[in-house]
Amino acid sequence: MICVTVFQEVDTALLKLYAEVNAPELEAFIAAGEITVDVRDCCEWLEKSKCFHALALLHRHAQDHDKALKVWAKIIKGEYEDDSFHGLEFFVECLAK
Repeated sequence: MICVTVFQEVDTALLKLYAEVNAPELEAFIAAGEITVDVRDCCEWLEKSKCFHALALLHRHAQDHDKALKVWAKIIKGEYEDDSFHGLEFFVECLAK
């Protein structure tokens, strides 16, 4: 149990650091699929940091596809701005999966 907690703390800290410095590695870090983060804490951090695409990716990683799609829909509608979002084709691919 201690090992899982340590990994979660390290992964959570890494995600926050990537978001803070606007690192291109943020998306790859989340997409790797082997992260164990505090999802609630990281979601709050990503939203505060305006990393909306990464927020949607984290929701998808946490199997909360509805929340992920809602965030991407807000980016598409212009309610959120995030240049790292891959566009409408990416959104459609996610819908198809």
